[in-house]
Parts: sequence; structure tokens; C-alpha cells
Amino acid sequence: EYMSVQDVAAYTSLTPDFWNKLRCEGGGPRYVKISARVIRYRRSDVDAWMEERMRLSTFQEAAA
Repeated sequence: EYMSVQDVAAYTSLTPDFWNKLRCEGGGPRYVKISARVIRYRRSDVDAWMEERMRLSTFQEAAA
């Protein structure tokens, strides 16, 4: 399933601006650039990206 930036923002409870900035800085999940103004994310890529950021404590991040 492909999702727009607005769909991903709603799905993750993050703003479209967050996703746009993340993409421009070279971070975040893979996406499809259909045209200059049309970006789509696969739900599975968003889920995998979020899963990679799962932590049990703040110590995990410092140790990683």
C-alpha cells in the first residue's frame, strides 16, 4: 500500500513538515518520487523504519 506524506504523517502522528524535512536531509524510509510534487511511501517501509528505531531504554541509543 502506498501512502502520501499526509497519510504517513497521520499514520505516525508526526507532521508532514517532519517527513518533508527528513526526506530532504536524506533520512527516513525509502520513498517513491512520482513527480516533483508527488511522493509516496510504502506502508511496509514506514513500518520497518519505525521498527529500526525501537528502544527499550535511553541506554540502548547511547550504546549503539
